[in-house]
Amino acid sequence: MSSSSSSAEDIIVGNIKIRVLGVFDDDRVGDTPSQDSTALSCLYVSTGGPEWTRNANWMSGDPCTASWHGVTCSTNGSNVKEIILGDNGLAGSFPSEMGLLTALVAHFDFTGDDISGSLPTEFGLLTALNVAFDLTENSFTGSLPSQLAGLSALTSFFYLNQNSFTGTIPTELGGMTALEQFFLYSNLLTGGVPSQFGRLTKMTQYLYLQDN
Repeated sequence: MSSSSSSAEDIIVGNIKIRVLGVFDDDRVGDTPSQDSTALSCLYVSTGGPEWTRNANWMSGDPCTASWHGVTCSTNGSNVKEIILGDNGLAGSFPSEMGLLTALVAHFDFTGDDISGSLPTEFGLLTALNVAFDLTENSFTGSLPSQLAGLSALTSFFYLNQNSFTGTIPTELGGMTALEQFFLYSNLLTGGVPSQFGRLTKMTQYLYLQDN
C-alpha cells in the first residue's frame, strides 16, 4: 500500500543535499522516481512551461508513462535517460533541482532556447551522462562552475557556445578526457587555455574557443 506526503523532503545526491517540495509517493512501481519528476516539474515552472512551443503532456500524469514531450525514459520506464527541448521557447533559468536527474545517460539538449542566469553547480551531479550536453545559443551569464568537471563521462560533445559566460575557464574541465568536441566560442571569457587541456587527447579537431 502506498502513501504520500506533501511536506518538504531532503534528497541526497552525491555529497549534496537538495531540499525539494511536493508530493512524494513511497511506493511508485513502474512510475518515474520522485526525484526525476521533481526535477522536471521544477524545470517546467522555472522556464515558463505553459508558453513553450511544444509541451504535450507535461504536468499531466507520470513523465515516463504519459510521454512528456522531449523526455525519453529507460526501456522499463523507470528513469529519465534523455531530455531534448532545444528550439522550444524555454525562458527563465535552470533550477538547482536539475541535479536530481542522475540517471541521464544520453542527450541533455536545450540549444536555441532563451534560458538565462548562471548554471547551477548541481549539473556536476549528472555523472552518468555520456553522450552530449548542449546549451548552445541561450542567454547564460556568470562564470563556468568548476563542478561541470563532474560530466567527465561525456564522449561526444560539450557545447556552451554563443552565450555570455564570463571569467576564466576552470582548470578542472581538463579532466573531461573522453570528450571529442568542446565548444566555448562566442562568450565573454577571459584568460588563457588551462594547461590541463593538454589531457584532452581525443579532442583532435573540435576545441573551439574563439570570439571571447
